[in-house]
Amino acid sequence: MSLSHKFQVEIQFLSATEKYLATSPDIPGLVLEADTLDDLWTEAKTEIPYLLYHNCGMRPGDETVISVR
Repeated sequence: MSLSHKFQVEIQFLSATEKYLATSPDIPGLVLEADTLDDLWTEAKTEIPYLLYHNCGMRPGDETVISVR
């Protein structure tokens, strides 16, 4: 049986460094920085599953809903 989990990811543009930053109150350890939103998304697709597995105890097959603000 797979479980359903919802997580919020917050993205902001840092004008001082001209980079995008992604953090999450729901995913421990998520702090990503990139030059573009595309680069941020590419990095997030790798890092979020890793962090969910290692920091949140999620298993492959668990349904995940990511909300971006």
